[in-house]
Amino acid sequence: LGPPTGPLTSPGSLFYATYTVVATNTVNLCKSTQTFIVNQNFKVPTPFTSIGTPTAIYCTGQPVVLSYTNNAANSGVLGAVGQVVSWMGPAPQTSAAVQAYNAFIPGVYSLTVRDSYNGCLAVKTVTVLDQTQPPVLVNPVSTFTLDCGANTGSSGQSSPMQIVLSQSLTSWSFLITEYPVGANFGPGAAGQAVITAPNGLTSSGVYTSQAITTDKTGTFAFFIINQITGCRTTGTINMVPGALAADFTADPLTGYAPLGVNFTNNSASSANSNSITSVWSFGNGTSQTTTTNISPFTTYTSPGTYTVTLVASKGLCIDTAFAVIKVEIPSKLDVPNVFTPNGDGSNDLFFLKTQNLTEITALIYDRWGNKVYDVTSNTGNIGWDGKNQEGKDCPSGTYFYIIKATGKDGTSYDKKGNVSLYR
Repeated sequence: LGPPTGPLTSPGSLFYATYTVVATNTVNLCKSTQTFIVNQNFKVPTPFTSIGTPTAIYCTGQPVVLSYTNNAANSGVLGAVGQVVSWMGPAPQTSAAVQAYNAFIPGVYSLTVRDSYNGCLAVKTVTVLDQTQPPVLVNPVSTFTLDCGANTGSSGQSSPMQIVLSQSLTSWSFLITEYPVGANFGPGAAGQAVITAPNGLTSSGVYTSQAITTDKTGTFAFFIINQITGCRTTGTINMVPGALAADFTADPLTGYAPLGVNFTNNSASSANSNSITSVWSFGNGTSQTTTTNISPFTTYTSPGTYTVTLVASKGLCIDTAFAVIKVEIPSKLDVPNVFTPNGDGSNDLFFLKTQNLTEITALIYDRWGNKVYDVTSNTGNIGWDGKNQEGKDCPSGTYFYIIKATGKDGTSYDKKGNVSLYR
């Protein structure tokens, strides 16, 4: 007699069913019974796997070691073991029945294990990641400027070359493979890099960029290695010589003596306006040398045209800038107090001593208030010959004048006074 509800078919159960055997005496029909327990074992092994170092496929070419740890489903049964049937990976990996399997190709690997007690099989998969991607440069070919060329020795100009990655790397090395003869190198920032070779820099920590300084122009070829994966990428830096532009402004460019002029130094190199030596020649016999972009000042005391020269230098760069300052004669108006129109050729005119006037008006009256002379001039020059407005000679005596004028420099004149006429 079997179980009324059928056997227990769960593969996780060791109990299958209980059966009863009934024996009947055919003479007297007496019966006896005996019960039997039937067990089962369909338990599958549960293999444990581990991934060694490296844990992924790197550019170093080292295999990823996949290891199996014995763990049969019937580990409580004496002699029960988990037997490796096979490791299988993506092509061209080959199948092998080993405890430790070398994976050379990224992908999914399967391990098949048999329980030596019941023969049940189990399959477990392990994914091996691909870490063969090289570092990615934002600009594989880049150009930087070495400010004002290169000088030899410790006093030479030094310019940074910036290497920028598009991702963060926790440990990487930078090596310059080609560079101009005699080039010196240095780390771009304290604490970010150390010199490991004449042309190599190593950085650790999480960085996405590295600045390297050099004192030579030319082409620099380099590669960057991810120190964890061994993957590398190459790049090129073109270091070109910088330039210097001398430039300044003068305020004002024109005016009347004495003229004070302020100069603003706008000179700059390709990098900045630092460390520029400026030699000024102001054209008036004075000069000045500065090492910063200060604003010098000078005064022009005499009329004339002056050429200002600025010679700017930095490193190997030199440039010159010019400006012309025009200084005019200031306006002037002097009125004499006596003249003698007697025809002897000496002091015959009441002549005003003027310079740089744009307009002048003169009115002259006799002692009775009669106007004897009235003139307006746009040249600034007038002279009274001692005759009245009818052309007749005025008698000797004292005459009163009113003179108004405007200078080219903006000065206004309003003079009143007496002039003596003698014959």
